[in-house]
Amino acid sequence: APVVKMIAISLWPLSREVYYQIIRKKMESLNVNYFIYILRCFDNTLYTGIARDYINRYEKHINGTGAKYTKYHIPKKIEKVWRINGRSKASKVEAYIKKLSKSKKEDLIENPQILKEIFNDIFKSKDDYLLDTYLILT
Repeated sequence: APVVKMIAISLWPLSREVYYQIIRKKMESLNVNYFIYILRCFDNTLYTGIARDYINRYEKHINGTGAKYTKYHIPKKIEKVWRINGRSKASKVEAYIKKLSKSKKEDLIENPQILKEIFNDIFKSKDDYLLDTYLILT
């Protein structure tokens, strides 16, 4: 019995440390900036994605390693980018955009503030915004 107690006691700090690492990682993901982006492909289709580093992700899309869709529909430019603080909020916005028809996505590209009006609760943070067009590499 004493040997079992020693094993249990010696493993406890390791288990607690792993537990706290998981919690820390989860908390960090809540306060990390994510970018929602819309790409225009050479065949004039639109692709919506999410990334922590949208420039790096764009390069992967161009190289054919970003997503299955962009492997066959090569992107020619980034149309719009929104920065949102936290993965959960960013995923909600991405899901919303992905469900839109192409014409509604085109409207969103022309009038990007529509997204802010729809997701007023998400875009109320000073860290959440539409990136100005001049910041988008095309």
